[in-house]
Amino acid sequence: MTRAIVVDDHAVVRGGLRAVLERAGIEVVEEAATGAEALDVVARTPCDVAVVDLSLPDLPGDEVVRRIQQSGPAAVAHLLHDTPTWIRAALRAGARGLVTRSAPASEVVEAVRQAAQGRSFVSPSLTDVVLTLARIGAEDDDLGPSDRAILMGIAQGASNRDIGARLALAERTVEAARARLRVLLGASTTADLVRAAVVRGLVDAD
Repeated sequence: MTRAIVVDDHAVVRGGLRAVLERAGIEVVEEAATGAEALDVVARTPCDVAVVDLSLPDLPGDEVVRRIQQSGPAAVAHLLHDTPTWIRAALRAGARGLVTRSAPASEVVEAVRQAAQGRSFVSPSLTDVVLTLARIGAEDDDLGPSDRAILMGIAQGASNRDIGARLALAERTVEAARARLRVLLGASTTADLVRAAVVRGLVDAD
């Protein structure tokens, strides 16, 4: 039988996840309300999978995912926010599964079962974002530190002059970089550049 722990700072959510998993024949051996509690539980309680909320009160959820997996169990990220920033964080931490808070019970169960067998699972509603992040991961190699800093400034609404002053660049240099970024990223508008910055985790989505 698969053994799991549930990590979430809301008791109602933990109880709901426990009920869903136990109805499917998955044993929930422990619960944790914080990242520190989760790491302590994993250290002393054998388990196969940890279902982890990324929005924890004490430690970054992606760091908890990373450290849990280093200890042995697979981790399934339980996402309250399904924005590219949160999804990217979970992927970088090595999460075996990605499910949204609004996902049906069947997806949570399947994510845990797949993770326990060393396989991956992504909620269908997140597939497009995950594929976009994978594609952009390759494109990131074409963006140097200066380009990334300029893209961040654009996403923050700064003018070319302000970005130039911040980075000690001439305004014309920033203007040329903006045009280059549009070509490189396939962006026809400033809104497209902002979306590219959000997906790369350079700024948070509003």
